[in-house]
Amino acid sequence: MLASGGLWTLGGSTRHQNMNTIMKMKETLGLALFAALIVTGCATTDGQKPEKGLHGTIAYLVEVESSEPGARVEANNEYEGH
Repeated sequence: MLASGGLWTLGGSTRHQNMNTIMKMKETLGLALFAALIVTGCATTDGQKPEKGLHGTIAYLVEVESSEPGARVEANNEYEGH
């Protein structure tokens, strides 16, 4: 029996088996990390949800342009701007 790297071996076969096991563990860990990255993706949420109005509506900021100066802008029968 020979002492090699702190392991008692017979002809060095145990060291070779340990290297194969370590390589398989590294491959498995690498694949698991890669799968985790694919599953989580790159999308992030800003955490803010839009405030809902009547009947689940959501307010948006919309720019209105007019070819006539001073045009009246109304929405839901309410004067909103000029």
